[in-house]
This record gives sequence, structure tokens and C-alpha cells, in this order.
Amino acid sequence: MVPDAGEVVLDQLMIEEQSRLVMVLRAAGVGSICPECQQASRRTHSRYLRRLNDLPWEGIPVRIELRVRRFFCERDDCGHHIFVERLPKTVQRYARRTCRLRKVLEQIMQALGGSAGSRLAEQLGILASGPTLLECTRSASGVPPISRLARGRGNRSYCHARIYPRRALAHSSRLIRGIRGLGALESLQRLQSAVTPAC
Repeated sequence: MVPDAGEVVLDQLMIEEQSRLVMVLRAAGVGSICPECQQASRRTHSRYLRRLNDLPWEGIPVRIELRVRRFFCERDDCGHHIFVERLPKTVQRYARRTCRLRKVLEQIMQALGGSAGSRLAEQLGILASGPTLLECTRSASGVPPISRLARGRGNRSYCHARIYPRRALAHSSRLIRGIRGLGALESLQRLQSAVTPAC
């Protein structure tokens, strides 16, 4: 039921408003390894909570509340005096979705595209809009963000987007609508070749 039983442990399972399951998870290990110097540490600095979306259970949306720890690095010459434990099989850094949910969204997007993929995801109990699916595919394929591509070729376009954000947003949404019905990877590559990213 948990994303990866070797990394995380289920502490609590709750029902929220009769329409959502909430899993409270924590890391299974006692300590963690510093990402810079690879030194193991068990000295806890603090804890905080991450809220993640996960795959639905029998059509019921699932949210994960992940209790994450910060550790002190044991080496004095390390650049990271404090670091956060990494759980790469469960969730990526700064992500709001679990790895397994992201993979499912990528497969839906590659098979159906934005609008149809969004409708299928909703039927499966996954809340994801067309732009969200596009972003999942973009991050998986390494294509720069559409918001950056939409800024144009030079600094002038970037400044224009900062002064007139509604116009820049409308331009971005037109780009998204234009590629929504096509295959995701091919259309994103076509968009990348048509518009030069801002420097």
C-alpha cells in the first residue's frame, strides 16, 4: 500500500471528509546519508511535513503526509552542515507527487495527450489537469518549461512578460491548447525547435 516499503513506514491511516484517504508515513531508516560527502548521520536537527498526492485506492483519492527529518552532517569540512533525508524511490526533491503517480501520469499523457488524458485520470480518481500532464511529460523528457519557451528569444520578451503577465499567460495557454490534441513528446519537441529559449 505504501509507495516503497523499504524506504517508508505507515504510521497512521485516516479518512478525510469521507472522500479521501490520508496516509501518514515516515522514513524507515534510523539515520540518513549526506548527499555531498556521503557520510552517515543519526543526529536529527528537526522535522517537517510534506503533503503528497499518491495513486488512488479503489477510485478514492489518496494523500500522503510524509514526516521528513533534517540531519546534522558529522563532517566539519562538508558544505552541507544540515541536510534533508532523501527518499528517491518514494518522492523526488521538491515534488508534490509520489514517483509511482508521476510515472502513471507520464504513461497516460504519452498514450492520450492532455485533454483525453485528464478525463481518464479523473475517472481513475487522479486529480490532474491537462497542463499538469504536460508538465509531467516535459520533466520526464528534459524539455524546458513552456513558460520559459513562451517568453521568446530575448531579454525584451522576458521584460514584456514581467510587465504584462496576463498577456504572457494568454500566450502560454494558446501554446498549450495548440499542442494538447497532438502526441505529447512530438509536439513538445516541435515547440522547442520552433521557439528559441530565453537566455
